[in-house]
Amino acid sequence: MNNLANTISSFFKKHRLQTDQVYLLLAVSGGVDSVVMTDAAHSLGLICAVVHCNFKLRGNESMRDEAFVRQLAAHFGLPVEIKAFETSAFAERERLSTQVAARQLRYHWFEELVLEYGQKPEAHGRQVLVATAHHANDVAETMLFHFARGTGIEGLQGIPERQGFVIRPMLTLWRSQIEGYAKEHGLQWVEDSSNEQADYTRNKIRHRVLPALEEAVPRATAALVQNAVRLGEAAMLYREVVSRKLNKLAQPKGDEVHVPVLKLLKQEPLHTITWELIRPFGFTPEQVDEVLKLCSATTGSYIASASYRIIRNRAWLIIAPLAGGGATAIVVEKDTSNVAFSQGVLNISEREGGRPDTDKHVACIDAKMLRWPLLLRPWHPGDYLYPLGLDKKKKVARLLIDLKLSKTDKEKVWVLESEGRIVWVVGLRIDNRFRLSETTSKIIRLAFEPL
Repeated sequence: MNNLANTISSFFKKHRLQTDQVYLLLAVSGGVDSVVMTDAAHSLGLICAVVHCNFKLRGNESMRDEAFVRQLAAHFGLPVEIKAFETSAFAERERLSTQVAARQLRYHWFEELVLEYGQKPEAHGRQVLVATAHHANDVAETMLFHFARGTGIEGLQGIPERQGFVIRPMLTLWRSQIEGYAKEHGLQWVEDSSNEQADYTRNKIRHRVLPALEEAVPRATAALVQNAVRLGEAAMLYREVVSRKLNKLAQPKGDEVHVPVLKLLKQEPLHTITWELIRPFGFTPEQVDEVLKLCSATTGSYIASASYRIIRNRAWLIIAPLAGGGATAIVVEKDTSNVAFSQGVLNISEREGGRPDTDKHVACIDAKMLRWPLLLRPWHPGDYLYPLGLDKKKKVARLLIDLKLSKTDKEKVWVLESEGRIVWVVGLRIDNRFRLSETTSKIIRLAFEPL
């Protein structure tokens, strides 16, 4: 058995994987790395299938790669799965870079395949895993890329050998070793022309930055990989400490996470804890300072990632999905015409002055009294308002008791806020401070359509 195959065999032993108890889905692009992985896996007698993504980004070249992978799988007598993606359209729709879009599509499909193959007779009793052909050079490039872009210790550990259902059995091998194996065994592969294009950041790191670094500091690439291993071990300790702090700080509520502002500001080190708090929700390291500014902002202020918002609501930061489906705190912008939430739909319109509607599901508010954005959320104990016609405040809890609402009906009550002041207990009472007056020129009409 050659050294490369020995390395893959050692990987399985290290991770306590019995080769006869694993069904491998080999992620094959057609490049030299994945072709070598396929050849080595076949020589080891591993139970495999070949999977290939056609991202339709390189025209005829993408079709050439797909045809090559089909031939490769046939040569080794392996099942093959091919999926074509409309990557550019997906990237535009989701506002992602092409590379990020391709990665999301790829790993989502891999997950589907793992579930699908887990039900196949040939995989019965075996663990289905996806193997990718990442190698040591990829680790160095990734580490340098993350370091330059700005990241926490998680990013500096490079690429993990095992991550859920994905394994990377060639991660300790260098590109030169892989290419040497391919030439020694007379393997054929296809070249991806985009790997030579200088407009991709990773290609610049591969072809310009790392060679210059090697010239200035011999064996710099090897040192980067060694540091990635050390940082991976340090990250284990880091995660343990951070997890304890976040468990005491963040309060999950349905699809949301509620964070007390004062408690957050007492954390040390503050920037690191804040970053780890927001990182799982798609926020960037650059947004840490924005979150800390949000801690002193007015109620209703917020910042957003591609899929979440962090909303300042009185003494809390609420991390909530952008789509209001499962959210229990929804930011309402000035140009919003309707908002769907768990109890129904809130329709918002503007009109010139006049008399208020008498329907209990409609609130007519003096437009000049509102400060946007508004916040729509379930009522909380401690909430209060000045009921229409009264100059004395009253707790919402007392209002609901006076209205003789049942416990389940109380749980369905939502309020609409402007800068921390309740404008309307939706469908029940408006606040006297936002009532129409003789000086009202424009009216904001809020109409609630309950489910």
